[in-house]
Amino acid sequence: MLELISDVNYADRLDYPADAGLLVSGYEGSWVTINSQGEVELTTGIASDAVAVWSEGNRTGTAGYTADTANTGKVTVLRGHYRAYTDQYTGSIALGAKLSVGANGKLVTAAAHPDDLDANAVCLKAAFSYVRNNTTYTVIEYQTK
Repeated sequence: MLELISDVNYADRLDYPADAGLLVSGYEGSWVTINSQGEVELTTGIASDAVAVWSEGNRTGTAGYTADTANTGKVTVLRGHYRAYTDQYTGSIALGAKLSVGANGKLVTAAAHPDDLDANAVCLKAAFSYVRNNTTYTVIEYQTK
């Protein structure tokens, strides 16, 4: 789940072809990178160039995306400076923690790094319950760098 809470004009929205693995195992809010074929794929480790998927996920909460995304084979990603809520994180993330992208395209607390090159975002609000479309999610609020 990814709920953009800042003005959409602060972020760039881009459409990319998605690799087959992302289309069946990704979620709205998953973090992806561009592979050598120009497709986006789930990030498997720390990647400072990762971006979040903004395409609508399956409404059942299962992996994958709505029919229109599956039919086009493309996902919309967000790049730039924005604030959002997401449930696509792993571990206990504290307020003010610097965030990197870890395995399976989820945010994790960034490893200590003197110049923060591996940080993609910062946590503005630790885990809390958020209701969207009659579904309750446990989310964090983050802001990209």
